[in-house]
Amino acid sequence: MQDARADEWRAYAADPLAVLAVWTGGASIVGGAIGGVLAGGWMARRVGAPLGVVLDVGAVGLGLGMAIGRIGDIVNGEHHAVACDALAWCVRYTHPNTLGQSHSVHPAVAYEMIWDLVAVAAVLWLRPRARALGLEGRLVFVFLAIYALGRFAISFLRLDPSWLFGLAQAQVVSLALVALGAWIVVKRPILTR
Repeated sequence: MQDARADEWRAYAADPLAVLAVWTGGASIVGGAIGGVLAGGWMARRVGAPLGVVLDVGAVGLGLGMAIGRIGDIVNGEHHAVACDALAWCVRYTHPNTLGQSHSVHPAVAYEMIWDLVAVAAVLWLRPRARALGLEGRLVFVFLAIYALGRFAISFLRLDPSWLFGLAQAQVVSLALVALGAWIVVKRPILTR
């Protein structure tokens, strides 16, 4: 099970616990975001911290961590993208041992890094407004929905395999995150202690 990603469900059908073996290969950033939210919520409950506040503050750290992590993806070129010739910021990797593409491509993970920072800025801008309205606990879902919208769009520039209805698996999960985020923001009660 070498170098399988956590979002490649077929690879784990025979051995579901292998998904926890992150030392064998890359892990999906979408899965990492979901896991981060779940772990933060669990820990907040465990230590008696206000769940909504912890999740909203954690959304900022989650977004910054995701953006910083994308720096490594940009450097090593591991995420392949579609060709790009007409734009000044197209990238190509010239080192003979690179994982990156040798022809000009969209820097899709750089777009995602920028989008992560846009989502963080939105959460920071909304934070005082949400607090004033007593809506703690919803901003983490706003962050996930904003992130997922960007990931859905940017994935059209990546060379990820089709999974369902011509969409990559990350796109399908992103649509689910957008729907979940919208539902929680609009319909769910306030996530406070």
